[in-house]
Amino acid sequence: GQTANVTFNVTGTANDVLTLNVNDSAIAAHTTTGSANFLIDSVAPSIPTGVRASVKASRVTVNWTASSDGSGSGVSSYEVYRSTSSTFGGTATLAGTVTGTSFQESTASLSGTVYYFVVAADKAGNRSAASIPASVAISTKRR
Repeated sequence: GQTANVTFNVTGTANDVLTLNVNDSAIAAHTTTGSANFLIDSVAPSIPTGVRASVKASRVTVNWTASSDGSGSGVSSYEVYRSTSSTFGGTATLAGTVTGTSFQESTASLSGTVYYFVVAADKAGNRSAASIPASVAISTKRR
């Protein structure tokens, strides 16, 4: 029978080359070597900045400045959290996830002062810390 010997050599931490050597020991002429680029990304994107929120026509709009991801995989989405507290934590709930730098939602179920935090996520699954919050005052008269 034929026997295949597969060897993987992986070195480095980012943007390195993965080498895969396949050697068919039964027929020496069938030795194949190839390589492919891969990325190890364990660095979170930058924290979103310039977060601002406004209310108009029964809608809250939250905007921010795009985050950067210097580690290479790129920012893939933003998670927008809503809270009744100006501190990110236990009362913050995910209001939505978007790919751009703007988020909107209805004020129908909201009242009082509402705080919005934004978290950037990259394609490797790393998440930034929460942004500084932006707040809006929701009045029942505005609905």
